[in-house]
Formats: sequence, C-alpha cells, structure tokens
Amino acid sequence: MAKKYRVVHYINQFYGGFGGEDTAGMDIVVKKGPVGPGLAMKNMFDNKAEIVATIICGDNYIAENLETVVPKVVEIVKKYSPDMFIAGPGFNAGRYGMACGATTVAVVETLKVPGVTALYAENPGTDMYKDRCYILKT
Repeated sequence: MAKKYRVVHYINQFYGGFGGEDTAGMDIVVKKGPVGPGLAMKNMFDNKAEIVATIICGDNYIAENLETVVPKVVEIVKKYSPDMFIAGPGFNAGRYGMACGATTVAVVETLKVPGVTALYAENPGTDMYKDRCYILKT
C-alpha cells in the first residue's frame, strides 16, 4: 500500500465547533484527526493523505498574540512530522486570514514543510503573505 501523506490542519474556533465571537479569545486546542472543513478534505484526499491533527485557535487570541502563538503552532506541527500543512480556508475573515497566512508562512519557512491556505483576494492576509506562501483563491 502506498504511503499516506500526513497533514496538519489549522482552523479557527468557529470551524472547530467551539462557537463564534464568544469564544474568539480561546487558546490553542489540538484534536486528533480532521475537524470541520477537514472532514470534507478527508473525502477529497481519496485515501492518499490523512489529517493527523487539527490545531484550533480563537481568532482574537492569535491576532492579539501572533508573536507568541505562531511559534507554538509551529512546535505543535513539528511534533506530528507532517508532509503538508493546511490553514483555513479563511475566506474573507480578516483575523482568521491573517492567522492562516502567518501560520502557513511560519511552518513553511521554519520547518520546510509545504503549506497552503485559501483566502479571498480582498483578505488582508492575502496581501500580507502572498509572496511568502501559497494562497489559493476562494
């Protein structure tokens, strides 16, 4: 049987099932396997890849603490020895888009693991990170 690619996925509190703005201040939570949009990705991977962990963090928490939270995300990703990192999709959500871009860039540049996120062209994260990581247009 061919090797399955190992993927670590980053999402916000809403897609992680923790709530909306009322939980946007939550710290990092890690869940084994796919959560939220990762469940749809699981079906699209056609048994060639698997989400081994999902990192969930509140939009406000990461936006207000980028310099400390992003390195924590990198350390968590490193523990799973992934073949790829996926953040989002962040669509046009500003704080979430910034977090998706920041985490993707940090993983790619620090761990040399391929990474991708997906944002609207108008998302501030697109403009800030477009030259440093792959951003798919949503």
